[in-house]
Amino acid sequence: MKNKKLVALFLLLIILVVTFVYFKQTNKEDIILSVNGYDISQELVDNIKLQYSSFGKEVAEEQIIERLIREKVILSAAKEEGISVSKEEVEKLTDETFSKLQEDEKSTQFLNSLLEKNNMSLEEYKAQSFNAYELSLYSQKLSEKITHEKQIQFENYIDELVKKADITRY
Repeated sequence: MKNKKLVALFLLLIILVVTFVYFKQTNKEDIILSVNGYDISQELVDNIKLQYSSFGKEVAEEQIIERLIREKVILSAAKEEGISVSKEEVEKLTDETFSKLQEDEKSTQFLNSLLEKNNMSLEEYKAQSFNAYELSLYSQKLSEKITHEKQIQFENYIDELVKKADITRY
């Protein structure tokens, strides 16, 4: 039981780190690729890389790009499957996540440190992390639908969609 709680907290912390990079506006001149109509900027890739390195973890740019491609494929697949996510659902997930984080002293310290390092209030962070929590919900709903209706593993399904994705590199 305690291991499940630690795993859940670890996943929540990863979401926290990654969401800091999603609030930047995309500069059209900075677009490096498009995935099924979703743009990915060099600035986003650089920000994600910077966030990882600020925690002592080096991640290759190509790994970041591959992850972003998967995320954009998940978004487009969810929309094709008629899956929607409301603002209220995202806000509820955000509130639940922060409530869980505040139950654990180490997680609370980590969050406060992250906020301080980025000179943000908790409310600013919540507002700016909307896209990451929205993606999480789309992914969860799509996974449930694919696993239930198509009875295939979600990862295999996404792998196939990535192979078929309309990817344009600039």
